[in-house]
Amino acid sequence: MPRPHRLDQTILALDFRSRSRLPCESSLDFPTRQTEEYDPVAERTSLFDSVSQAEQNRCRDNMWGLFNSKPECPIDPEREQWVDERFRWLEEQLGPETPRKVDVILPTLDYFPDQYNERPEDAQSMLIRIAGYMNLDPQKFDLFFYSEAGPAQLPGPSPQTVSGSAGVYVHAGGASADGRRKIGIESAQLKDPMSLVATLAHELGHEILLGQNRISADEPDHEPLTDLLTVFMGLGLFTANATIRDRGWSSGGWSGWRTSRHGYLDQRMLGYALARFAFVRGEARPRWMRHLRPDVLAPLKLALRYVFRGGG
Repeated sequence: MPRPHRLDQTILALDFRSRSRLPCESSLDFPTRQTEEYDPVAERTSLFDSVSQAEQNRCRDNMWGLFNSKPECPIDPEREQWVDERFRWLEEQLGPETPRKVDVILPTLDYFPDQYNERPEDAQSMLIRIAGYMNLDPQKFDLFFYSEAGPAQLPGPSPQTVSGSAGVYVHAGGASADGRRKIGIESAQLKDPMSLVATLAHELGHEILLGQNRISADEPDHEPLTDLLTVFMGLGLFTANATIRDRGWSSGGWSGWRTSRHGYLDQRMLGYALARFAFVRGEARPRWMRHLRPDVLAPLKLALRYVFRGGG
């Protein structure tokens, strides 16, 4: 039987190898929420694509800007505007008091007291808790699992296939006759509880945005917006910590380090979004930031100085 996990033990502690191999910036352009090998030299072609080397250098320079008197935003004006406008839109849709009142969900036993043994029933317990944290009725959702080893067939009267994803949300024609929504989880997610929480929160976020008819799936930014929603609802630590997953591997006497990406917003955008979240809560030095991985914590600290000193 796999050894039980505590979520607070899954926060990534980067060693010197991973620190030297990770660039400061990692942004995303995925048609579905997925995990794939990290490519630090991909060119940026849209708001959520990989950024240029100049922007990566700017991020490194801004880390030293912690000691400068003038606060700077850790993301470019275009991305800053997108986060600000979409954060205000979420306030209009869900109420400006929502980010002020929600609990910041931490990877601790206080929020996830159930024993975790990498079983489907453990993921079901997680879904129930996360739905409650997002003010959703967990009884409305059926959880199923699929493998990305090959194209998976989604349930519904008109079956569809999906591959390369970490999770899927099925509504409308694919929902049950009684209106219950279906959430699918790629089975490999069971081995990574941090990513599993992030994926469940993201897919449940689709219910708030798509299922409750607040947006259309045709909107080009609906996936990044769903990641931003997890920050707005207090689950942003998991989304941020799952952006890049670093794992050691060994096989046949060989060993190495593998880095993969997960989600739709990069570390700096999530750092800035978390700073906006902290700002509306009046938290200039939020205690919860100690749970963040280093490459999100650095832009968060920059963004906190920026927003609290009137930069944004």
